[in-house]
Amino acid sequence: MTKIERKANSKKIANWSLGIMGVGFLATLPINDSIAGKLLQGGFEAGLIGGLADWFAVTALFRHPLNIPIPHTALLPKNRERIIGTILHVLENEWLTKESIVNKIKHVQIAQLLLDKVETELQRNEMKKQLQKATIYLASNMDINPLKPQLELWAKELMNSIKTEYVIQKAIDKALENQMDERLYTMALKVVDSKLSDQKTRDVITKMITNAIEKNSENKIFGFALKSVMNIASGKMAEIIDVSITDFLEDLNSETSENRKKIIGYIRTEMEQVKNNESVIQQIETIKQSSVNEYDMKPLFETLNKRIQNLLLTYVQQENFIEDILSPIIKKGIAKLKGQSTTLLKLDVWIKEQILDIIEQNHQKIGQLVKDNLDKMTNDEITVLLENKLGNDITWIRVNGALCGCLIGLALTGIKLITG
Repeated sequence: MTKIERKANSKKIANWSLGIMGVGFLATLPINDSIAGKLLQGGFEAGLIGGLADWFAVTALFRHPLNIPIPHTALLPKNRERIIGTILHVLENEWLTKESIVNKIKHVQIAQLLLDKVETELQRNEMKKQLQKATIYLASNMDINPLKPQLELWAKELMNSIKTEYVIQKAIDKALENQMDERLYTMALKVVDSKLSDQKTRDVITKMITNAIEKNSENKIFGFALKSVMNIASGKMAEIIDVSITDFLEDLNSETSENRKKIIGYIRTEMEQVKNNESVIQQIETIKQSSVNEYDMKPLFETLNKRIQNLLLTYVQQENFIEDILSPIIKKGIAKLKGQSTTLLKLDVWIKEQILDIIEQNHQKIGQLVKDNLDKMTNDEITVLLENKLGNDITWIRVNGALCGCLIGLALTGIKLITG
Protein backbone atom coordinates (compact mmCIF):
# COMPACT_ATOMS: atom_id res chain seq x y z
CA MET A 1 0.00 0.00 0.00
CA THR A 2 1.41 3.42 -1.02
CA LYS A 3 1.58 6.53 1.11
CA ILE A 4 -1.23 8.11 -0.93
CA GLU A 5 -3.43 5.06 -0.37
CA ARG A 6 -2.70 5.09 3.37
CA LYS A 7 -3.56 8.81 3.49
CA ALA A 8 -6.84 8.16 1.65
CA ASN A 9 -7.79 5.42 4.12
CA SER A 10 -7.14 7.71 7.09
CA LYS A 11 -9.58 10.25 5.65
CA LYS A 12 -12.32 7.78 4.75
CA ILE A 13 -14.36 8.08 7.96
CA ALA A 14 -14.19 11.89 7.97
CA ASN A 15 -15.19 12.07 4.31
CA TRP A 16 -18.15 9.77 4.97
CA SER A 17 -19.36 11.98 7.85
CA LEU A 18 -19.06 15.11 5.70
CA GLY A 19 -20.81 13.34 2.82
CA ILE A 20 -23.68 12.23 5.06
CA MET A 21 -24.23 15.82 6.26
CA GLY A 22 -24.20 17.11 2.68
CA VAL A 23 -26.60 14.45 1.41
CA GLY A 24 -28.84 14.99 4.43
CA PHE A 25 -28.94 18.73 3.80
CA LEU A 26 -29.88 18.25 0.15
CA ALA A 27 -32.42 15.59 1.02
CA THR A 28 -34.27 17.90 3.45
CA LEU A 29 -34.63 20.79 1.01
CA PRO A 30 -37.94 19.52 -0.49
CA ILE A 31 -39.48 19.01 2.95
CA ASN A 32 -38.37 22.18 4.69
CA ASP A 33 -41.98 23.37 4.97
CA SER A 34 -42.70 20.94 7.77
CA ILE A 35 -41.41 21.27 11.30
CA ALA A 36 -39.51 17.99 11.13
CA GLY A 37 -38.03 18.97 7.75
CA LYS A 38 -36.87 22.32 9.08
CA LEU A 39 -35.41 20.68 12.18
CA LEU A 40 -33.49 18.07 10.18
CA GLN A 41 -32.38 20.62 7.61
CA GLY A 42 -31.01 22.86 10.35
CA GLY A 43 -29.12 19.95 11.89
CA PHE A 44 -27.63 18.73 8.60
CA GLU A 45 -26.81 22.31 7.55
CA ALA A 46 -24.95 23.02 10.80
CA GLY A 47 -23.23 19.63 10.60
CA LEU A 48 -22.17 20.36 7.00
CA ILE A 49 -20.84 23.77 8.05
CA GLY A 50 -19.01 22.30 11.08
CA GLY A 51 -17.52 19.48 9.00
CA LEU A 52 -16.41 21.86 6.24
CA ALA A 53 -14.96 24.25 8.83
CA ASP A 54 -12.97 21.46 10.49
CA TRP A 55 -11.91 20.09 7.07
CA PHE A 56 -10.65 23.55 6.20
CA ALA A 57 -8.83 23.91 9.53
CA VAL A 58 -7.21 20.47 9.35
CA THR A 59 -6.26 20.85 5.70
CA ALA A 60 -4.83 24.31 6.35
CA LEU A 61 -2.31 22.75 8.69
CA PHE A 62 -0.73 20.73 5.89
CA ARG A 63 -1.53 22.44 2.58
CA HIS A 64 -3.61 25.11 0.80
CA PRO A 65 -7.29 24.03 0.76
CA LEU A 66 -8.32 23.27 -2.84
CA ASN A 67 -4.79 24.46 -3.79
CA ILE A 68 -5.92 28.06 -3.27
CA PRO A 69 -3.13 30.12 -1.61
CA ILE A 70 -5.36 31.44 1.15
CA PRO A 71 -3.38 33.42 3.81
CA HIS A 72 -2.44 31.49 6.96
CA THR A 73 -2.88 28.07 5.36
CA ALA A 74 -0.27 25.33 4.62
CA LEU A 75 1.14 26.12 8.05
CA LEU A 76 3.49 23.14 8.37
CA PRO A 77 5.33 23.61 5.02
CA LYS A 78 5.65 27.36 5.57
CA ASN A 79 7.03 26.97 9.09
CA ARG A 80 9.06 23.84 8.46
CA GLU A 81 12.39 25.15 9.80
CA ARG A 82 10.82 26.75 12.86
CA ILE A 83 8.86 23.59 13.66
CA ILE A 84 11.93 21.36 13.22
CA GLY A 85 13.95 23.73 15.41
CA THR A 86 11.26 23.58 18.09
CA ILE A 87 11.18 19.78 17.92
CA LEU A 88 14.96 19.58 18.26
CA HIS A 89 14.96 22.04 21.14
CA VAL A 90 12.31 20.08 23.03
CA LEU A 91 14.08 16.80 22.22
CA GLU A 92 17.50 17.92 23.41
CA ASN A 93 16.52 20.19 26.31
CA GLU A 94 13.34 18.67 27.70
CA TRP A 95 12.74 15.09 26.62
CA LEU A 96 16.26 13.68 26.18
CA THR A 97 18.49 15.93 28.24
CA LYS A 98 21.90 14.67 29.28
CA GLU A 99 20.83 14.85 32.92
CA SER A 100 17.72 12.75 32.37
CA ILE A 101 19.68 10.10 30.47
CA VAL A 102 22.43 10.07 33.09
CA ASN A 103 19.93 9.78 35.97
CA LYS A 104 18.17 6.93 34.19
CA ILE A 105 21.40 5.05 33.54
CA LYS A 106 22.60 5.45 37.12
CA HIS A 107 19.65 3.43 38.39
CA VAL A 108 20.14 0.58 35.91
CA GLN A 109 22.41 -2.36 36.79
CA ILE A 110 23.91 -2.57 33.33
CA ALA A 111 26.59 -5.16 34.12
CA GLN A 112 24.02 -7.50 35.69
CA LEU A 113 21.69 -7.06 32.71
CA LEU A 114 24.48 -7.80 30.25
CA LEU A 115 25.54 -10.95 32.10
CA ASP A 116 21.94 -12.15 32.28
CA LYS A 117 21.54 -11.45 28.56
CA VAL A 118 24.69 -13.43 27.73
CA GLU A 119 23.47 -16.39 29.81
CA THR A 120 20.11 -16.32 28.05
CA GLU A 121 21.64 -16.03 24.59
CA LEU A 122 23.96 -18.97 25.26
CA GLN A 123 20.89 -21.23 25.37
CA ARG A 124 19.89 -20.31 21.82
CA ASN A 125 21.03 -22.56 18.98
CA GLU A 126 21.52 -19.57 16.71
CA MET A 127 23.90 -17.97 19.21
CA LYS A 128 25.84 -21.23 19.47
CA LYS A 129 26.21 -21.33 15.69
CA GLN A 130 27.43 -17.74 15.64
CA LEU A 131 29.93 -18.44 18.42
CA GLN A 132 31.22 -21.45 16.47
CA LYS A 133 31.71 -19.33 13.36
CA ALA A 134 33.38 -16.58 15.38
CA THR A 135 35.84 -18.92 17.09
CA ILE A 136 36.73 -20.63 13.80
CA TYR A 137 37.26 -17.24 12.16
CA LEU A 138 39.48 -16.05 15.00
CA ALA A 139 41.50 -19.26 14.97
CA SER A 140 41.90 -19.12 11.16
CA ASN A 141 43.08 -15.52 11.23
CA MET A 142 45.18 -15.66 14.36
CA ASP A 143 48.50 -13.91 13.80
CA ILE A 144 51.21 -13.48 16.42
CA ASN A 145 53.43 -11.42 14.11
CA PRO A 146 52.28 -8.10 15.65
CA LEU A 147 53.50 -9.49 18.98
CA LYS A 148 56.78 -10.71 17.49
CA PRO A 149 59.02 -7.88 18.84
CA GLN A 150 57.78 -8.33 22.39
CA LEU A 151 57.75 -12.14 22.17
CA GLU A 152 61.28 -12.13 20.75
CA LEU A 153 62.43 -9.88 23.57
CA TRP A 154 60.83 -12.13 26.18
CA ALA A 155 62.26 -15.27 24.57
CA LYS A 156 65.80 -13.90 24.51
CA GLU A 157 65.50 -12.58 28.06
CA LEU A 158 64.30 -16.03 29.13
CA MET A 159 67.20 -17.81 27.42
CA ASN A 160 69.75 -15.35 28.77
CA SER A 161 68.30 -15.74 32.27
CA ILE A 162 69.10 -19.46 32.32
CA LYS A 163 72.20 -19.92 34.52
CA THR A 164 75.12 -21.15 32.47
CA GLU A 165 76.74 -22.94 35.42
CA TYR A 166 73.50 -24.85 36.02
CA VAL A 167 73.38 -25.97 32.38
CA ILE A 168 77.06 -26.97 32.46
CA GLN A 169 76.65 -28.92 35.69
CA LYS A 170 73.59 -30.75 34.41
CA ALA A 171 75.24 -31.43 31.04
CA ILE A 172 78.41 -32.85 32.63
CA ASP A 173 76.43 -34.91 35.16
CA LYS A 174 74.32 -36.34 32.33
CA ALA A 175 77.43 -36.95 30.20
CA LEU A 176 79.17 -38.82 33.02
CA GLU A 177 75.98 -40.74 33.73
CA ASN A 178 76.01 -41.85 30.08
CA GLN A 179 79.76 -42.76 30.39
CA MET A 180 80.86 -39.91 28.16
CA ASP A 181 84.35 -40.11 29.74
CA GLU A 182 84.81 -43.60 28.36
CA ARG A 183 83.38 -42.56 25.00
CA LEU A 184 85.83 -39.67 24.78
CA TYR A 185 88.65 -42.06 25.65
CA THR A 186 87.47 -44.51 22.96
CA MET A 187 87.21 -41.74 20.35
CA ALA A 188 90.70 -40.46 21.16
CA LEU A 189 92.11 -44.00 21.15
CA LYS A 190 90.64 -44.65 17.71
CA VAL A 191 92.43 -41.59 16.39
CA VAL A 192 95.73 -42.62 18.02
CA ASP A 193 95.29 -46.23 16.89
CA SER A 194 94.57 -45.08 13.35
CA LYS A 195 97.67 -42.89 13.26
CA LEU A 196 100.04 -45.34 14.96
CA SER A 197 98.87 -48.24 12.82
CA ASP A 198 100.24 -46.44 9.77
CA GLN A 199 103.81 -47.61 9.06
CA LYS A 200 104.89 -44.21 7.81
CA THR A 201 103.85 -42.68 11.11
CA ARG A 202 105.77 -45.35 12.99
CA ASP A 203 108.88 -44.69 10.88
CA VAL A 204 108.59 -40.98 11.68
CA ILE A 205 108.34 -41.76 15.41
CA THR A 206 111.31 -44.11 15.22
CA LYS A 207 113.36 -41.47 13.46
CA MET A 208 112.37 -38.84 16.02
CA ILE A 209 113.42 -41.10 18.91
CA THR A 210 116.73 -41.94 17.20
CA ASN A 211 117.47 -38.28 16.54
CA ALA A 212 116.66 -37.44 20.16
CA ILE A 213 119.08 -40.12 21.40
CA GLU A 214 121.77 -38.95 19.07
CA LYS A 215 121.25 -35.33 20.10
CA ASN A 216 121.41 -36.16 23.81
CA SER A 217 124.61 -38.21 23.29
CA GLU A 218 126.67 -35.29 21.94
CA ASN A 219 129.47 -33.76 24.01
CA LYS A 220 129.48 -36.69 26.42
CA ILE A 221 132.33 -39.01 27.33
CA PHE A 222 130.39 -42.12 26.24
CA GLY A 223 128.91 -40.42 23.18
CA PHE A 224 131.28 -42.12 20.80
CA ALA A 225 130.54 -45.54 22.23
CA LEU A 226 126.71 -44.81 22.13
CA LYS A 227 126.90 -43.80 18.49
CA SER A 228 128.80 -46.98 17.70
CA VAL A 229 126.12 -49.07 19.39
CA MET A 230 123.40 -47.13 17.54
CA ASN A 231 125.08 -47.76 14.20
CA ILE A 232 125.31 -51.46 14.93
CA ALA A 233 121.75 -51.81 16.41
CA SER A 234 119.85 -49.29 14.24
CA GLY A 235 117.74 -52.04 12.69
CA LYS A 236 116.99 -53.59 16.05
CA MET A 237 116.08 -50.14 17.46
CA ALA A 238 113.38 -49.65 14.84
CA GLU A 239 112.02 -53.10 15.57
CA ILE A 240 112.01 -52.43 19.33
CA ILE A 241 110.16 -49.11 18.90
CA ASP A 242 107.63 -50.74 16.57
CA VAL A 243 106.97 -53.53 19.06
CA SER A 244 106.71 -51.03 21.90
CA ILE A 245 104.05 -49.02 20.00
CA THR A 246 102.08 -52.19 19.32
CA ASP A 247 102.29 -53.23 22.97
CA PHE A 248 101.29 -49.70 24.00
CA LEU A 249 98.15 -49.77 21.80
CA GLU A 250 97.17 -53.21 23.01
CA ASP A 251 97.52 -52.05 26.59
CA LEU A 252 95.33 -49.00 26.00
CA ASN A 253 92.65 -51.14 24.32
CA SER A 254 92.57 -53.63 27.19
CA GLU A 255 89.58 -53.31 29.56
CA THR A 256 91.84 -54.18 32.51
CA SER A 257 94.64 -51.77 31.60
CA GLU A 258 95.77 -49.57 34.46
CA ASN A 259 96.85 -46.90 31.97
CA ARG A 260 93.34 -46.97 30.46
CA LYS A 261 91.79 -46.52 33.91
CA LYS A 262 94.15 -43.68 34.74
CA ILE A 263 93.41 -41.83 31.50
CA ILE A 264 89.63 -42.25 31.88
CA GLY A 265 89.92 -41.10 35.50
CA TYR A 266 91.84 -38.06 34.32
CA ILE A 267 89.12 -37.25 31.77
CA ARG A 268 86.41 -37.61 34.42
CA THR A 269 88.37 -35.40 36.83
CA GLU A 270 88.81 -32.71 34.18
CA MET A 271 85.10 -32.82 33.31
CA GLU A 272 84.14 -32.51 36.98
CA GLN A 273 86.47 -29.54 37.39
CA VAL A 274 84.83 -27.72 34.45
CA LYS A 275 81.59 -27.48 36.49
CA ASN A 276 83.25 -25.04 38.89
CA ASN A 277 85.70 -23.40 36.50
CA GLU A 278 84.67 -19.73 36.54
CA SER A 279 86.78 -18.91 33.51
CA VAL A 280 85.16 -21.61 31.37
CA ILE A 281 81.68 -20.72 32.66
CA GLN A 282 82.19 -17.02 31.84
CA GLN A 283 83.44 -17.83 28.33
CA ILE A 284 80.44 -20.05 27.67
CA GLU A 285 78.12 -17.38 29.14
CA THR A 286 79.55 -14.77 26.75
CA ILE A 287 79.15 -17.12 23.81
CA LYS A 288 75.59 -17.96 24.88
CA GLN A 289 74.48 -14.33 25.15
CA SER A 290 76.10 -13.39 21.87
CA SER A 291 74.48 -16.36 20.09
CA VAL A 292 71.04 -15.68 21.60
CA ASN A 293 71.10 -11.97 20.74
CA GLU A 294 72.19 -12.64 17.17
CA TYR A 295 69.78 -15.54 16.61
CA ASP A 296 67.09 -14.87 13.97
CA MET A 297 63.79 -15.96 15.49
CA LYS A 298 61.63 -15.15 12.44
CA PRO A 299 61.46 -18.78 11.19
CA LEU A 300 60.71 -19.90 14.76
CA PHE A 301 57.75 -17.53 15.10
CA GLU A 302 56.40 -18.45 11.66
CA THR A 303 56.44 -22.11 12.62
CA LEU A 304 54.97 -21.34 16.03
CA ASN A 305 52.19 -19.25 14.46
CA LYS A 306 51.20 -22.07 12.09
CA ARG A 307 51.28 -24.69 14.82
CA ILE A 308 49.17 -22.63 17.19
CA GLN A 309 46.72 -21.81 14.40
CA ASN A 310 46.36 -25.48 13.38
CA LEU A 311 46.02 -26.54 17.01
CA LEU A 312 43.29 -23.98 17.69
CA LEU A 313 41.42 -24.84 14.48
CA THR A 314 41.43 -28.52 15.33
CA TYR A 315 40.22 -27.68 18.81
CA VAL A 316 37.40 -25.26 17.94
CA GLN A 317 36.11 -27.32 15.01
CA GLN A 318 35.07 -30.12 17.31
CA GLU A 319 31.36 -30.86 16.93
CA ASN A 320 30.49 -30.11 20.56
CA PHE A 321 33.12 -27.45 21.19
CA ILE A 322 30.59 -24.70 22.01
CA GLU A 323 28.23 -26.91 24.00
CA ASP A 324 30.80 -28.88 25.98
CA ILE A 325 33.78 -26.53 26.21
CA LEU A 326 33.19 -22.85 25.47
CA SER A 327 29.70 -22.43 26.97
CA PRO A 328 30.65 -24.01 30.34
CA ILE A 329 33.74 -21.78 30.48
CA ILE A 330 31.66 -18.64 29.81
CA LYS A 331 28.95 -19.68 32.28
CA LYS A 332 31.51 -20.46 34.94
CA GLY A 333 33.14 -17.08 34.39
CA ILE A 334 29.77 -15.29 34.62
CA ALA A 335 28.83 -17.17 37.79
CA LYS A 336 32.17 -16.33 39.35
CA LEU A 337 31.81 -12.68 38.37
CA LYS A 338 28.28 -12.50 39.79
CA GLY A 339 29.58 -13.91 43.05
CA GLN A 340 32.15 -11.13 43.37
CA SER A 341 29.99 -8.13 44.21
CA THR A 342 32.93 -5.74 44.39
CA THR A 343 34.22 -6.75 40.96
CA LEU A 344 30.71 -6.64 39.49
CA LEU A 345 30.20 -3.17 40.92
CA LYS A 346 33.49 -1.98 39.43
CA LEU A 347 32.49 -3.43 36.05
CA ASP A 348 29.11 -1.71 36.26
CA VAL A 349 30.76 1.61 37.13
CA TRP A 350 33.23 1.23 34.25
CA ILE A 351 30.47 0.48 31.72
CA LYS A 352 28.43 3.46 32.90
CA GLU A 353 31.49 5.70 32.68
CA GLN A 354 31.97 4.67 29.05
CA ILE A 355 28.31 5.25 28.24
CA LEU A 356 28.28 8.61 29.98
CA ASP A 357 31.43 9.61 28.15
CA ILE A 358 29.79 8.71 24.85
CA ILE A 359 26.67 10.68 25.82
CA GLU A 360 28.79 13.67 26.84
CA GLN A 361 30.62 13.70 23.53
CA ASN A 362 27.67 12.88 21.27
CA HIS A 363 24.51 14.22 22.96
CA GLN A 364 24.21 17.05 20.46
CA LYS A 365 24.27 14.52 17.66
CA ILE A 366 20.87 13.18 18.73
CA GLY A 367 19.17 16.37 17.55
CA GLN A 368 21.45 16.57 14.52
CA LEU A 369 20.52 13.01 13.57
CA VAL A 370 16.82 13.84 13.74
CA LYS A 371 17.41 17.03 11.74
CA ASP A 372 19.40 15.18 9.07
CA ASN A 373 16.60 12.64 8.64
CA LEU A 374 13.94 15.34 8.47
CA ASP A 375 15.99 17.37 5.98
CA LYS A 376 16.03 14.36 3.65
CA MET A 377 12.22 14.42 3.47
CA THR A 378 10.24 16.74 1.22
CA ASN A 379 7.30 18.81 2.49
CA ASP A 380 4.86 16.37 0.91
CA GLU A 381 6.57 13.39 2.59
CA ILE A 382 6.48 15.08 5.99
CA THR A 383 2.82 16.01 5.45
CA VAL A 384 1.85 12.44 4.50
CA LEU A 385 3.88 11.09 7.44
CA LEU A 386 2.12 13.36 9.95
CA GLU A 387 -1.28 12.71 8.44
CA ASN A 388 -0.73 8.97 8.64
CA LYS A 389 0.64 9.08 12.19
CA LEU A 390 -2.09 11.47 13.35
CA GLY A 391 -4.74 10.04 11.02
CA ASN A 392 -7.17 8.81 13.66
CA ASP A 393 -7.04 12.01 15.69
CA ILE A 394 -7.43 14.22 12.61
CA THR A 395 -10.26 12.04 11.34
CA TRP A 396 -12.14 12.30 14.60
CA ILE A 397 -11.65 16.09 14.69
CA ARG A 398 -13.54 16.30 11.43
CA VAL A 399 -16.13 13.70 12.48
CA ASN A 400 -16.65 15.45 15.80
CA GLY A 401 -16.98 18.78 14.00
CA ALA A 402 -19.72 17.41 11.77
CA LEU A 403 -21.55 15.66 14.64
CA CYS A 404 -21.26 18.61 17.01
CA GLY A 405 -22.39 20.97 14.28
CA CYS A 406 -25.39 18.74 13.56
CA LEU A 407 -26.39 18.59 17.22
CA ILE A 408 -25.93 22.33 17.67
CA GLY A 409 -27.92 22.95 14.46
CA LEU A 410 -30.75 20.77 15.73
CA ALA A 411 -30.77 22.64 19.02
CA LEU A 412 -30.66 26.07 17.45
CA THR A 413 -33.33 25.22 14.87
CA GLY A 414 -35.52 23.77 17.61
CA ILE A 415 -35.17 26.93 19.65
CA LYS A 416 -35.96 29.03 16.58
CA LEU A 417 -39.09 27.00 15.87
CA ILE A 418 -40.23 27.18 19.47
CA THR A 419 -39.72 30.92 19.76
CA GLY A 420 -41.45 31.36 16.40
